[in-house]
Parts: sequence; structure tokens; C-alpha cells
Amino acid sequence: MKTPSVPHKNPLENITLWIPQFPAVKDRGEKSLDGLEGSTKLIALQQLRAATLLDDLQSTPASFAKIAWLTHWTRVFEALNATRAALDAEVGLACGILARICMEQALQIQVILDPVVTTIGENSKASTRVQLSSAAKDRYWHEAVDRLNAYAAWCLYSDADYYRFLCDKNRLNDVWEEDSRRAILRDPTAKRMHELFYGPIEILSDAEVALDRKKHEKGIREGLTRITSWLESSAIADWRLRIKTCTEKARPRSITFFELFNETEQTIRKRLTGQRLGFAYQSYQRGSLLVHGTTIEHVLGFSQDTLLPRIGDAFSDTTIDAADVADWCSHILLGLGLLKGRVFQLLDVNP
Repeated sequence: MKTPSVPHKNPLENITLWIPQFPAVKDRGEKSLDGLEGSTKLIALQQLRAATLLDDLQSTPASFAKIAWLTHWTRVFEALNATRAALDAEVGLACGILARICMEQALQIQVILDPVVTTIGENSKASTRVQLSSAAKDRYWHEAVDRLNAYAAWCLYSDADYYRFLCDKNRLNDVWEEDSRRAILRDPTAKRMHELFYGPIEILSDAEVALDRKKHEKGIREGLTRITSWLESSAIADWRLRIKTCTEKARPRSITFFELFNETEQTIRKRLTGQRLGFAYQSYQRGSLLVHGTTIEHVLGFSQDTLLPRIGDAFSDTTIDAADVADWCSHILLGLGLLKGRVFQLLDVNP
């Protein structure tokens, strides 16, 4: 699928948000689930939901809420595709990491929808239920959509920090410094070891290095200019200030998305326990062990006085973790479906 090029320096409001379509998936519908079972069928069902969620959307002028929504859709769509591929190949390690990623995303969607869920929940618990007015509904949905603006600002703030890191003089020197490469070439042992691990060394002339570095830095600075110009938009001015305040208070720690709404939720664990989902943290922690490579127990399995690699699905890791991915993605897609009408201003919006 060929993606159209995107301008580099336009204000966000001048950018077109391109929405992919999947006519083949739509044509096959639930027939695509025929013959599938278990975790594979669970994942395939969510893949179908994700693809068809875009059916009534079309390319549109961008907004912060829209890019946040489409970012979440892309994340869940790719997580499902990756999980399906990992299931087919029985790659349990990948499924465990993907389950962790999807859990965190589901919590982000949850906090975006908190204004809606809280208002409806409080009304349902009241001794005398009242019919919420259209104005009241508009208020809590407006707040939920504004939290998508916050998510976009939070991500862009992180993107800008990354670009600043890349264009730092010391970082550029690390990439384009040629003396170390030449020193390796002069040492046969060092050259052999380097090529064994990293492949052949390409040596450039000083003129080539200068030209390539200039092109590299230009691309980074264009990206930084684009991102910072979006962050300066008045549409997210309040969130920009909130992120800056939270970041300065938390340094050197990076802030979580949840902190923008509750300063006590500085970790995934605190968010989970605050929502009475503390039991789920063990699954998230296991995924973290796999991501950071700080576990033997979850990479090698123990059975009958024997340690063996957890490859294939010998210990059912793959199917269990894939089912978790399907469950978290179901929550994410439900949230995106509820938000879609308000974000894209469709006629048939949520009640």
C-alpha cells in the first residue's frame, strides 16, 4: 500500500490525515474467521474489528485529536498483525512483549474515556437517576476528546525531545566520527571482531562525511522544526503548559500520560492499583522482564529437572499471551469506536 508523501513544515491544520481502507477485508467479513480457532481466532476477530473501524472515515484535515486517535488505531492494528504473525510462527517471546505494550495502551485509552465513564457511573449509582441533558453529554465527551489533544501533545513533546537528542553535537559526533573506524581498520584483530558482529566497515572521505552529516542533520532539524511548530499551536496551549510543569517537577524521570490528570499516577502499577486492577501488574512486569532481558525464568522453561528454551508453544506462553493481546485490544478498539464519532464529527455520534 503506497502512502502519500507528507509535507515537512506545514501547520498541523494544513496537513491531510490519510485514512487507509481495506476493501478486501470488508468483502470477506467474518468469512475470514472460518477454520480458525483458539487464540488465532481471537486475534483475527480483533483484526477484522480494527480494519472495519475505518470504513466510514475518509482522508480529512488533521487535528490534534484526530492524529491521537489514528496513532492509537495504528498501534493496535500493528500489534494485532504482529501477534498474528508471532502466533503463526509460535514466537512466544514476541507475544509476551506485545501483551505488555497493549496493556499500557489500553490504560491510556481508559484514562482518555474517564470523564465519560465517571459521569455515567456516578449517575447510575445515584439514589435518583436523572436523564443527562444533551449539554451534559456534550461536556463529558468534549473533555474526553480534549484528552486526545493531551495525548497528542504528550507524544509530540517526547518526539521533540528525541529530535533534540539526535541533533546534539555530541550525538552527531558519535555517528559521524571517522577516526575510530580508521583505527579499527589498522588493527587486524579489531577489524575481524568488528566485522564478525557488525559487518563490513564503510570508510568515507572527509568530504563525504561532511556532506552526509549535513544531510542527516538537516533532516533531523526539519523534523524538530515541524514538531515544535505543531506544539506551539494555541489548540493545545493548556496541555503544553501542563506537560512542561509536570516534566520540570518530575525530572529526571519521564512523566506518564496518566500524570497529566492525576499526579499520583507516576507508574503503570499506580494506575492499575488506582483502578483496582493491581492483579494485572504481574503480567505487565513479566513483559518488562522480557523487554529488558532481565529474566531466565521466562526465557527458559523448567520441567522434569530439565531447563529448555521456551520456543514454539511448549509451555503455552504463545497462546496465553496472544489471548491477553486480544483482550486488551478489544478494550482499545471499543474505546476508539466510542470516540470516533466525536473526533471525526460524524452525524451518528455516541449517546
